[in-house]
Amino acid sequence: MTPDDDEVIVVHVNQHKIKEDTKCGTHQPVFTVKRYLNGNLATVRQNLYAAKVEFTGVTQLVYPEGGQLACGARAWLETTAPVKVWIGEGR
Repeated sequence: MTPDDDEVIVVHVNQHKIKEDTKCGTHQPVFTVKRYLNGNLATVRQNLYAAKVEFTGVTQLVYPEGGQLACGARAWLETTAPVKVWIGEGR
């Protein structure tokens, strides 16, 4: 996934999928990969669920004081570099 010049990619762990996997004995992709309009984390352009994500450039961990994404994530990885996304098992 390669972001456009005006986009940022955000990746976070979907704790609800992990809890569901534990309860049901399943193995779903648990990383949420979202493309946002740069500087506007309220406008999601694309949303994928992945089993594995590889970052190819500068990436930062973000844990803003008192802030969260619209989906409820309170900490995430953020990059403007391309990322490789595995939708399946990712092994």
